[in-house]
Amino acid sequence: MVFGRPMMSRNWWSQCQGIGRRVYTCCLPRQKKVKLIQAAAILTALCIVYEANAPCQYQIGTYLISSFGVFNSDVDRLCRQDQFCTKDNSNGRCIHILVASSGSHLPGLVTVVNSVRKNTRATVMFHLITDSKSHVHLEQWFERSELHDVKRNIVIFNESWVKDMVRVRGVRKELGNPLNLARYYPQWLIPNYEGRLIYIDDDCVVLGDIKELFSTTIAPGHLVAFDSNCNKDVIKRFKIFPTPYVNYLNYSHPIIRKLGIPSQTCGFNAGVYVTNISAWVNAHVTNQLEYWTRLNQKELLYGLDPASGVTQPPMLLVFYNRYSAMNSSWHVRHLGNRQGLRYDKDYLQRARLLHWNGNYKPWQKPLENVNALAIEMWEKYYVPDPTGTFTLSR
Repeated sequence: MVFGRPMMSRNWWSQCQGIGRRVYTCCLPRQKKVKLIQAAAILTALCIVYEANAPCQYQIGTYLISSFGVFNSDVDRLCRQDQFCTKDNSNGRCIHILVASSGSHLPGLVTVVNSVRKNTRATVMFHLITDSKSHVHLEQWFERSELHDVKRNIVIFNESWVKDMVRVRGVRKELGNPLNLARYYPQWLIPNYEGRLIYIDDDCVVLGDIKELFSTTIAPGHLVAFDSNCNKDVIKRFKIFPTPYVNYLNYSHPIIRKLGIPSQTCGFNAGVYVTNISAWVNAHVTNQLEYWTRLNQKELLYGLDPASGVTQPPMLLVFYNRYSAMNSSWHVRHLGNRQGLRYDKDYLQRARLLHWNGNYKPWQKPLENVNALAIEMWEKYYVPDPTGTFTLSR
């Protein structure tokens, strides 16, 4: 779903007076657009008469007609995402950001979006991926808050893409959420766009100008930029444990040994990355990630460390020797576990992005073993839920 300026003449859009929602359409062929606008007009009338106090929503084929908008519920592959962004005066480009979230994690997604927009003057298009149970709530959170003007495309994730691909052997069962694999499919979630993209996990907050991260250099022959898990300065200063490949992969398995990747190779965290979708597609990255993820369902290829997760091991395999390093200040992590307590005020204030990887999330009730200053920095950008469904645990 696309919000912001309507993509049609004012003569073609109307307003549902009962709940104060305007009806828009996505970029569809003219013949489809007219039919959908007519359907939206009928819905608007019904909305006023029968459902004045509730969101209106009806399904017509693959298109979801609602008081929030008209969009293809199976991902509208006819849209050209670039037209939703105007040129940024500084570099002539629109910054595309992908974030996936659902359920109790929606506060994180909202905070990521707000923190990005508060710290940049660049034109940003947010591609927000959620599930069918959460999309109406997410739409309301934006439309009825200070975020209503944010350029965004809300997409319901097609869980059939990852059917039978998720198997969590560790203690963190939330990693089995299908949306955790959304990072595999940027080219499907943002159809007809082949440019640069930033992916950010929903348990982050952005403190710097996103233009800087967007401009990260990706070396020739590399497909993506991550932050290394073995930053010597950080390890020495704060005694953070390095996490090499052996922490994520089962080196006792012959398939892993046959790859010839040294077990002490420094890993990276896949919670924030920068890529060019055209390079991603040309290298068949999605197919490779799916291959390793499915193979792990039959073979125990991943390590048993709870931190190994579901998406981290296959990304380590696919991007081995094919990623560039981003500035480490753009991915300060470990805030979801005890290691985050070691960061001092000066280091946190110099950070450009904070990440609560681990069991604890910043919207939960603060614990003694997490960094209180970092939580305050996250809360600065939190936007209260206008529906009252969610409240911060404080």
